[in-house]
Amino acid sequence: MHNLLSARAEDARSLDEYAEKDPHRSTFDYFVARSADDKDRIYQLRYSAYHGQDLIAPRMDQRLRDAHDDAPGTFSLGVTDAGRLVSTIRLSVLHVARPASANYAAFADHLGPMLQGGTTITDISRLAVLCETTSARRRLIHYTLRLAEIFAAAWDTEYGAVAVRRSHVPFYRRYGFSIASEPRPYSAMVVPLSLMLIHRDRRRRDVAAMPAHLLASVEEEHRMVAALSETVRA
Repeated sequence: MHNLLSARAEDARSLDEYAEKDPHRSTFDYFVARSADDKDRIYQLRYSAYHGQDLIAPRMDQRLRDAHDDAPGTFSLGVTDAGRLVSTIRLSVLHVARPASANYAAFADHLGPMLQGGTTITDISRLAVLCETTSARRRLIHYTLRLAEIFAAAWDTEYGAVAVRRSHVPFYRRYGFSIASEPRPYSAMVVPLSLMLIHRDRRRRDVAAMPAHLLASVEEEHRMVAALSETVRA
């Protein structure tokens, strides 16, 4: 999601059944969107994924973007399959001096006190996936969320936060998230979303099980992102 998955309700099952399958064995790769062209491709994919599920109203430009895409400490990742963009996810690093994000805008009553108390949060939003088969979709979702986990670990934020629709709550629970709020209106969405949180202790167990080559590639990318933005830890 992007807090939204392209998976159906039947996909909300344990990751254990395919956690042993290294998604990198496919042709998946990823990038941090920096150029205007890369960002525009991501906005188009978001729109196609969300509008295709009737989750947002039609838009003339067929793009889904908002002011948070340009906020300091916010990055969008794109995942490709044989060079074709197939998924995306947006990550924001939140702390008391920089709380702005899509999830904070919707759930300030929950995230605000956490940030005021000194907690740091990796805000996960705008997860979008375009796949033709259920099996490919599962691997792709798993791969995309693992990237988010590794970036969150590199930033060493205490919590991860994501907003999901009711039918996807079981999936995220199996991934280690817990419910923090009842469903409520959310930016651009025509369905209400619930806030879910994951603590870094749970995240660390997941990251420790990841393939070494995937860890190395994301750690290298994180160093590049950090070099481009001094606001990540500011």
